[in-house]
Amino acid sequence: MLRRLNVRTRLIAVIAVPLVLLLAVAIPEALQRRERAADARQAAAASDDVVVVAAAINALQGERTISAVLRAGAPEDLAQSVEDQRSLVDATLAPADDALGRLGRLGGDGQGGGDVGIGVRGRHVPDVARRRLGVHAA
Repeated sequence: MLRRLNVRTRLIAVIAVPLVLLLAVAIPEALQRRERAADARQAAAASDDVVVVAAAINALQGERTISAVLRAGAPEDLAQSVEDQRSLVDATLAPADDALGRLGRLGGDGQGGGDVGIGVRGRHVPDVARRRLGVHAA
């Protein structure tokens, strides 16, 4: 078949066929690597959000511990410590709520997790926070 073609056409055929085969193999591989990189970026963002939520949990546990020590009869000079810890908790709750919202939208099935958060913006404040803030349930 190649005997009937001129030299230019033969060269093009000899170069084009392997090039097309190379592209047929390389393009799906490149797309797969791009998808894996996107998954890795999403996992990195999720791990950053988990760190923010863990910091809020640690701050809440610290406040709980100091409050328990005060209620158990510790000296009143720890009262400033609990106020400092509450300030730390207040500073960590809003970023943690945002992080939980982002984590709730991550879903393997694409549907996401719906309304996930700790309610620092008045959606659903837990009873402990209501008592601490002196807010009564409606």
